[in-house]
Amino acid sequence: MNLAKNIKISKLVTAGFAIVMVISIFIGTVGIVGMSSISAADKTLYEEQTKPLEYISSMIENAQRMRVEARNAVVYAGDYDKLDEVAKNIETYKATFETNKENYKSAVTKGDAQELIAQVETLYNENFLPTIERTMKFAKAGDVQIAKKTLESNAAESDQMIELLNQTFVNSNRNAQAKSDSNQNLYVVCLATLGVVLVVGLAVAVLLGLNISRAINEPIKELVEVTAQFERGRLDTQITYEAKNEMGQLAQSLRYAFDRTEKVVNEISDMLLRMSEGDISVEELPEYAGDFAPISFAANTILESLNDMMTRMQAAADQVDGGAGQVSSGAQQLAQGATEQASSLEELAGAIESVSQKITDNNTHVTEASGHIRQTAEYVSDSNTQMQQMVEAMGDINTSSKQIANIIKVIDNIAFQTNILALNAAVEAARAGAAGKGFSVVADEVRNLAGKVADAAKQTTQLIENSVQKVDAGTQLADKTAEALHNVTENMNYVNETILKIEQSSAEQAAAIAEITQGVDQISNVVQNNSAAAEESAAASEELSAQADLLKEELSKFTLRA
Repeated sequence: MNLAKNIKISKLVTAGFAIVMVISIFIGTVGIVGMSSISAADKTLYEEQTKPLEYISSMIENAQRMRVEARNAVVYAGDYDKLDEVAKNIETYKATFETNKENYKSAVTKGDAQELIAQVETLYNENFLPTIERTMKFAKAGDVQIAKKTLESNAAESDQMIELLNQTFVNSNRNAQAKSDSNQNLYVVCLATLGVVLVVGLAVAVLLGLNISRAINEPIKELVEVTAQFERGRLDTQITYEAKNEMGQLAQSLRYAFDRTEKVVNEISDMLLRMSEGDISVEELPEYAGDFAPISFAANTILESLNDMMTRMQAAADQVDGGAGQVSSGAQQLAQGATEQASSLEELAGAIESVSQKITDNNTHVTEASGHIRQTAEYVSDSNTQMQQMVEAMGDINTSSKQIANIIKVIDNIAFQTNILALNAAVEAARAGAAGKGFSVVADEVRNLAGKVADAAKQTTQLIENSVQKVDAGTQLADKTAEALHNVTENMNYVNETILKIEQSSAEQAAAIAEITQGVDQISNVVQNNSAAAEESAAASEELSAQADLLKEELSKFTLRA
């Protein structure tokens, strides 16, 4: 602990962090080395043990598929389309088998695995593959029995090759399991080593942290307690901690600051106590150093200002006493004038109220007239609407008359055509002689009837034309009447707008008169208030004179500088 007092805190903390950093680096190094070893072991397990299992499994699968396709070739013997498909499948499985075989040979390094794959390769090249090819050859030739015998004659060698592949798979799986167990043991060793190193490092770091904390915490605790007492107003606190490091320097600075503060506070307290007793002729404070300088300057300035202020207040009290009498006399004159103004304002308010009543009556009459004008405009508007409807009805009658005229023209054309047909029928009856005599009589009657229809159509056409002319004349008269009613409606609307403007102006005048009346009432109230205030000012002036005498008496209690 004594050694920590002689070492600077910055160096002590830096040394502690350096030791913790070294421990952390050591722990990290052990962890990285262990993880690297585990990673390398896992890579070896995958590349040398696990990956070859995939190659062996694929070889077994493709060998089985080739045997299945060879059996399919025997079944499809003579069917060239099916055999071509079987041949393509065999080539695909063959290529995959040989690719995985070469990959496995490149991956394995142990002698027993290489011997097994060599035996598999021999059986494959010398027996399995030639059997498949001969079977395909006989199947394409249509020799089913020979192809079947060829496939069955070498079944034992094919089964032996598959068995060797299965044995290779089992051996590789066993090796992979052994390598996995070895990796697990390596993981346990690395984890135990890292745990031991971590525990030792934590123990060292905790011990170092406790020592550094104790070296810093003890002086800080004392300084905190002392400053807490200082915060509560105790200036006679004592600091006992001493050291050559930063904490010792801080303790020494605080001791000096507390002593200096106590001296300044005592001098200022003595000065303020005498000033509170009325003695402001005390001596000024000495000029303090540092941040205490504004305090001494402010206290001395206050002292000087108080002396000047009290001197001026004594002079002002004499002047207030003399001015209070003058204010009282002026306030009485002001109250008399305010009373006269209030009387005049009451007469003016009565006249304005009479004018306001007349404007209100005019506004009422204008409103009534506006209502009558608005109702008349509505009647005219309704008449105009009905006239428009009548004009539309006249137009419809005109249109219907024209349509009837067209129909009469059609009837006239029918009568004309009927007359022609009757004439042709008479000609044909004349040619028929005695046999067409009765038909000739009928044709004459039809011709007579067609003539009557034509005459009636002409008369009806004449009547329709006369009706159309009269309807046109009535339509023109209705249009002129509608136009006249429209003009009357527009004039009524203009008159209505004018009446509304007059009504609005009357309302605005009434509002203005109301505002003027309100303003006059306010002025009257103000004048009355001024009158009351003037009377109060007179009374207050007398009270002010008495208070000035009292102020002079109180100022005489202060002891001022000469």
